[in-house]
Amino acid sequence: MAKSNKGYKIAIFGAGDEKLDKSVYKIAENVGQEIASRGHILITGAAKGISRYAAIGAKKKGGTVIGISPTSNDKEEKDFNVDFKNSDIIIHTGFGYKGRNVVSVRTSDGIIVVNGKFGTLSEVANAEGEQKPIVVLKNSGGCAEMMEDIFKKINPNYELFATANSSKEALDLIEKMIKKIKK
Repeated sequence: MAKSNKGYKIAIFGAGDEKLDKSVYKIAENVGQEIASRGHILITGAAKGISRYAAIGAKKKGGTVIGISPTSNDKEEKDFNVDFKNSDIIIHTGFGYKGRNVVSVRTSDGIIVVNGKFGTLSEVANAEGEQKPIVVLKNSGGCAEMMEDIFKKINPNYELFATANSSKEALDLIEKMIKKIKK
């Protein structure tokens, strides 16, 4: 397990879909690797899809993965179509997906969005409401492609929002924003 020298807990949010283009999962895996290689802790929704591939990436680099699950216990893994295999710690919220999203946001220091659907929009709305740093990876599809326009129209002055073209850039931006709010 990697030691966290900075202690940042960075969440990745995106579609729990296993039918996306493989290139999207590679983006998620790269984000997980970048988070772990910098000594941060990855927070996921303990789901399949983007969460799972980010966790796989983090584990490849010896990182720590905390899965915030919608389930009440391990037995509900199949009922909720989640994946506990790549998490070091599973936190069972028992709150379903919507409640889990709030816990995931509040647990994290900042979030990175890859792809996403309506659940991801919910997570981003919660993160904005909690004044959390948000970085969206461009060209990852889904709601991530609309996020910049959404912020321009609804909250153009939100200083803790940015877009990135790569995992490295996403981590550079999220670290900068987290440092800013932790001062």
